[in-house]
Amino acid sequence: MICELYKSTLSADEKCAYEALVAGYQAMKTSIVFDLADHHRLERLLDSVRYDHPEIFYVDGTFNYRVMNMFGKTRITLMPQYLYSQSEVARISAKCKAEAERIIKGAPSDDFGRELLVHDRLCEKIVYQEGAHAHSIIGALIDGRCVCEGISKAAKYCFDMLGMTTAIMTGNAGKGGDIGPHAWNVVKIRSDWYHVDITWDNGTADTMGCTTVSVYDYFNLCDEEIEVNHKIDMALPCRATETDENYYMKNDLYAFNMDMVKDIAQREIRAGKKVICFRCASWMAGKEESILQTVFSCIKTRRSVEYVHSNMVFSIKL
Repeated sequence: MICELYKSTLSADEKCAYEALVAGYQAMKTSIVFDLADHHRLERLLDSVRYDHPEIFYVDGTFNYRVMNMFGKTRITLMPQYLYSQSEVARISAKCKAEAERIIKGAPSDDFGRELLVHDRLCEKIVYQEGAHAHSIIGALIDGRCVCEGISKAAKYCFDMLGMTTAIMTGNAGKGGDIGPHAWNVVKIRSDWYHVDITWDNGTADTMGCTTVSVYDYFNLCDEEIEVNHKIDMALPCRATETDENYYMKNDLYAFNMDMVKDIAQREIRAGKKVICFRCASWMAGKEESILQTVFSCIKTRRSVEYVHSNMVFSIKL
């Protein structure tokens, strides 16, 4: 099952054009004809297909088209450019499917557990790196090297295979002056939406020098939390207002006061964790130094520690 959230935002005539595009791409037609009330919305239509269907990796981003007005309608003939032959598409698609099936093998029955499995296995597999296939599922699933767009497409591809309700989000993200285009995912668990940014979780693990330890700083955030450093550029019907399925909330690693910070630190140290990761409530902003000192006071032996904190998530490597 492929979740088509972008399609749900389109008008009736745009949905018909969307379906013509998907069918035309799948058949690798050299020309695809459809009607649109406004040809200026063509780019939005193409983006909707691209983000809903990461398995259509073989269409070039550049295209030619003709516009003709007929009987009060705007008829568009699109001439897509294909990156591979039909036989190559079949071969690569089979490899991508096989790797995705390996990633989701053993997935539990609940959507939180499924999402967690895909998150962890993609983090284990992928190195963030530009390349020929960095923006498609090929880079993520076959090469193991890609950028945020490839990661988010691979995640959606796997979530789709698991029958989850999901979408790719696009916009700008960054910290300080380092802001640029970015892509991540949203997932629906029961009746609520959540943001998950696998790219940034993978990057935080690298920063800590703990590539064998999973990090969940951006696992199931609400809109308020993600919008601290992510700005969405296309509105979708998926407002995220809850925190129940946030990784730290779900695992009792969400602190609302200093006593809870201390309890979490002591519990994680007793469990022999190499890295203590937890999240603090937004109203504790400005108390970061006190939070860190509370954790340090729980470490009995004299040793140096490394730590990072951002967006009220703290990761302390012992």
